[in-house]
Formats: sequence, structure tokens, C-alpha cells
Amino acid sequence: MKERNIIFLSIIFFILIISCYASAVSAGTVTLAWDAPNTNKDGSRLTDLVGYRVYYGTSSHHYFQNFGEGINIGNVTTYTVTNLTDGTTYYFSTTAYSASGHESDYSDEVSTTIPSRQFTLTVNKTGTGSGRVTSSPAGIICGSDCTETYSVGTVVTLTGVPSSGSTFAGWSGSGCSGMGTCSITINTNTTVTGNFTIAGRFITVTSPNGGEVIPSGSVFSVQWVSPSDAVKFVLMYSVDNGITWVSIPNASNVITGTSYNWTAPKPWGNRKNKCLIKVIGYDTKGIKIGADKSNVPFTIEVVKVTSPNGGETLTPDNLLTIAWTINATKKSVAKVKLYYTKDGGTTWLLIDKLTDSGYLTEGSHSYLWRVPTAGRRKENCKVKVEIKDTSRNTLAQDKSDGYFTIQP
Repeated sequence: MKERNIIFLSIIFFILIISCYASAVSAGTVTLAWDAPNTNKDGSRLTDLVGYRVYYGTSSHHYFQNFGEGINIGNVTTYTVTNLTDGTTYYFSTTAYSASGHESDYSDEVSTTIPSRQFTLTVNKTGTGSGRVTSSPAGIICGSDCTETYSVGTVVTLTGVPSSGSTFAGWSGSGCSGMGTCSITINTNTTVTGNFTIAGRFITVTSPNGGEVIPSGSVFSVQWVSPSDAVKFVLMYSVDNGITWVSIPNASNVITGTSYNWTAPKPWGNRKNKCLIKVIGYDTKGIKIGADKSNVPFTIEVVKVTSPNGGETLTPDNLLTIAWTINATKKSVAKVKLYYTKDGGTTWLLIDKLTDSGYLTEGSHSYLWRVPTAGRRKENCKVKVEIKDTSRNTLAQDKSDGYFTIQP
């Protein structure tokens, strides 16, 4: 990793003198390192050093770790602080302590500013019609300029403006849907698609139109646009990319209006990520006017791991919160099993089997996991959550989206 802002300091200790530096090696991460001392302050040989404590905060000489007790890192001479806020200046100090419990004064303080990450927002346009997409804050006018870079945390609002003879038919991708404006908080590289159709006698599905993640059993507003003479509609959904279709709410019902509150099904097994909605429109005489389906598949999700979800750097023996969400299932959940892998998924190691009712209901859950030791740095780590019914059948499972790291 590329180092920056390396600053040397010294620790004035009751019995020791050591030197240290801090470097911001990447956004959200700072590494401290120092040379282990071998003599006491009076020049005699050092024999009873047992560890170090790390302190840091966002104000000079005001440290907030563990209520002022610091982070006890043991007898190591490097430590990486993670999950720091972009664009924020942090102040760091360390102390050392002996076998008898004596702790040094704070070292000389060092500081560094965490770099601000930037991500790219890309807008695509699809459909038979034409128009442009604009952004606030400014940067995107698509047509001509469809890509812009924004700092992490920036809220960008996109607006679809149809050309004459066209209709804006809605958004797809990155959680945007419907025909209004689309607001996105930039936390990663993001792609959004604006859909335009030729104005006229067409049915156009606007939501869900691709990329949405819908919890199983939740109520989702299916929306579409249609000409004025389309007064009745039949809705259908598919979980296999259109190979088979199921009527909504059933084959005998016809829907009026241009929206319908649909209760997403409860699929057996893992998430269904090839889902589509189809809308068929009819006039007052029952004559079919037209039909449309989602442009891109969306996902129906049964269980979701939310933490750790990729990019974290973990230290052995520290406590990490594993978090997940259980959505509606076909059968009651009787057991939750937690696993982790250190080799990209070739081997999964059991963390725990959870049967307490507090872990089995719909909603958000968490578990404190003590990070295992690693003989060497493991960069292909993930967590998996598996839910089972009373017959020990697997209802669904999910794992971290990206890899996290366990350092020695």
C-alpha cells in the first residue's frame, strides 16, 4: 500500500523512550508503527515491557477510545486503525506499559487527514424515445455528458426530461424507480438508466424496471404508464427471466389504474435475481392494446448479510458485529447457522448455530463474533448466514458481497 503523510514522534515513557510514525495508507485507514525500545529511560536494559495502547480522536489531545483507556494492542509495534471518516483530520498518540502495570505518558502527538474518496456516477439512456437527463449538483447533461465524479456522501438528484414526441418512462438501476426525480447518495461507482419511449398507444412498465432489490413478502408499488383508452390491466411476474409467468394477484382478476401494491412472493431457497414484471393493457371492449415488461431483471431477497460486507480489515481476537436481515419465508425459521471462509469460499468454517427465538424472526439481527487468529494475512474472507426450517431444510442463505481481510 502506498504510504503518505509519514510523521515521526517519540514517546516519553515512565521507563522507556520509543519512536513512532503514523501514515494514512488509504481512505478510512491509518497505520501506526514504531521501533521497540530495548533500554529504560535511565539507560539500563529494558526487561518488563509487555504492551502498548493506541489513542486517537478528532481534536488535538482529546482521545475517545474505550472511554479514555485506549486500545490495548498487546506487545506489537504496528497497528492499523480502520473505519475512519473521509476528509477528517485525526490525532494519534501511543503509550507503553510494563508488567507491573505502569503506563507511560502520551507520546508526542501526530496527525493526518483521511483522503476523500470519489466515485463515478454514470447515466445511460434506453428506449424508443429520446430526451436528456440532468443532475443537481451540476455535472451531468446526458445527452452530451453522461459521466461525472462526486465525493463520497454527495446526494445527486437526477431528472429525466423527454424530447417532443417522447415520454419519460422511468428509472432503473441503483435503487431508482418510478417517473419522478431520482436521488442517490454516492458511496460507490454507480450506474442509473433513464428510459424514454415514443408518446402514443404504448404500455410502459416504470417500476420495478430493473436493478431493484425487493424483500420477500414486502409490499411493492408496481407502476406503469398507458394511453387513456387502456382501462383494464393484467399483471404477471416471473422469477426465471420470463421463462414462466405467474398472474398477479391471480388469473381471474383484472386491475384498473396505473399502479398496484404487489406483495412480493416468498421464494424457496436463495434470492431470486432474475425477476420481471409484465403489464398487459385492454380497452373497454376487452381488446388488447399493448404489453410491456421490466427492461432489466430485479431481485427478490429472502436473507441478506449486511456486515461484514467487504473491504473491512479485521484484527484477530477483536469483536466484530455480524449483521443480517431475514425477510418473509415459506416456512418458519428454526435455526440460523453462521459460517466464515478464509479461502474465498472453498472451505466454510462454522461460527455458531443459533436457535434462540430472537434470531429466528423476520427483521434485522446481529451476533458478536470474536475474530479468529490468522497465521498470515487472509484477504479472501467472507461471512455466510444460512436459515433452516424445522426439518433442517435450508430455506435461504447469503454471504458477504465482497471480501474482507483478517490480518495476523
